[in-house]
Amino acid sequence: MLLEKDYGRGYSTGIKHFAGFQMTLAIEHETCKPLAILIHRGSPHDSKIFDEILHELKRRRILKRGQLILCDRGFQILENYLIGINKYQIIPLLFSKKKPSLITLIERIQNPIEYFTEEKYQNPIYNHLKQKLFNLLPKWEDYRRKRWKIEETFKFLKEELKMKNIHAYTKRSVYKHVYLNVLLIGIIISKGYKKIEEISKLAEFT
Repeated sequence: MLLEKDYGRGYSTGIKHFAGFQMTLAIEHETCKPLAILIHRGSPHDSKIFDEILHELKRRRILKRGQLILCDRGFQILENYLIGINKYQIIPLLFSKKKPSLITLIERIQNPIEYFTEEKYQNPIYNHLKQKLFNLLPKWEDYRRKRWKIEETFKFLKEELKMKNIHAYTKRSVYKHVYLNVLLIGIIISKGYKKIEEISKLAEFT
């Protein structure tokens, strides 16, 4: 039975229905250096693992207060804006299919009642981070270039390092394949290939 296997049922727009795993990778947007990896059975929706990937970055002591975190459109739900600001004290810029309405987001990104009663939230950092987010949203298009670099890195991993379709059926073998390939791209970047154009050129040698 599928329920007894390490892998699970999933769905993606690219390959449709599948049985396997889903990888979530966080990278540093300037250098494309890998920072953290999550591997899930099946394909949980990105919006549900936003908290988990931030927790992993914090556990690794990578996540710092006031940092800007760029996420793909799959992560964009209103709850994740509040998780980023209130729980992790970062600025979550979550891309959407179209430019978000600043007025709409200001109206809808509202804190729950406990925000106004719990002492820890009286620190002005929370309003400061929210205001910085609102100041960034009108410049949403300016971050497309940074997002493109991230997407090209993922494309390199999927297509050139053969991570799009991994023919492995146990958690151990999938983890081994994923971690070795992410380590490889980390080594490539550490050797001086810091621009995604340079990384892409390596495809002809893989």
